[in-house]
Amino acid sequence: MSSLAIYAGPLALKKLQKDGFRQEHFKVLVGASGGPKWFVLTGMDRYLFGEFFANRRTELYTVGSSVGAWRMCCFATSDPVGSVERLAHYYCHEKYSAKPTAKEVTDSALLMLRKVLGETGAEEIVSNEILRTHIVADRCKGIGSSKFKSLQALHLALSAFCNLISRRSLSLFFERTLFVNNEKFSPWSNLDDLSSTIAQLSQTNILEAMLATGSIPFVLKGVRDIANAKNGLYWDGGITDYHFDWQFDMGNELVLYPHFSSQVIPG
Repeated sequence: MSSLAIYAGPLALKKLQKDGFRQEHFKVLVGASGGPKWFVLTGMDRYLFGEFFANRRTELYTVGSSVGAWRMCCFATSDPVGSVERLAHYYCHEKYSAKPTAKEVTDSALLMLRKVLGETGAEEIVSNEILRTHIVADRCKGIGSSKFKSLQALHLALSAFCNLISRRSLSLFFERTLFVNNEKFSPWSNLDDLSSTIAQLSQTNILEAMLATGSIPFVLKGVRDIANAKNGLYWDGGITDYHFDWQFDMGNELVLYPHFSSQVIPG
């Protein structure tokens, strides 16, 4: 039995059956949240980053939250396979004390991301004109951006309860922020399913954006007042977009979504 399953809509399936699985058919590459579950995709990432899309000459839009965003950032470096292998290595070998604080986990995650990017990775991602990187992080509204943990916890609990009633209620509590390496040409500058905005990625804020998208509330500290973005406390992009259920609207071009699950959980 094959360990790889391909899911496609009727039009996409017809196109793939007619023309084959060719990199030029795809306009978007998506990376889901999921923590260590992404390890099952490392082999596929090596192939996609190092071979399938290796000679890409037209724009490919990538979007991810949490570890999915980290993978997409690796893809946009000059050595994508080396970057994703470093991510897998350091992620797998993270070590903490018996009862780690949020500060300890945050400091460790930031150090890991620095090692993954190396000296030139940040600049390579920001200046990449082929791979249009989109990192999703969620800015807390109202009391969620308070410096008091009790108010942050109340904000998170209320948002979780309201989300059970209506996903759109998340807009009362969070603003989805897309950190992009070229905000003028993003196809998702007008998302209206939830409260959303766009911020320009730069060498100054890329580490903050990468840390924010993976900042599980209270496990990590979160990131406050990211450069080029609105002031506030930023948490894990998986709050609004754990697995993406966007209407990507790419016309005749396809969306490639490597996933470790057959189910898509919005947020």
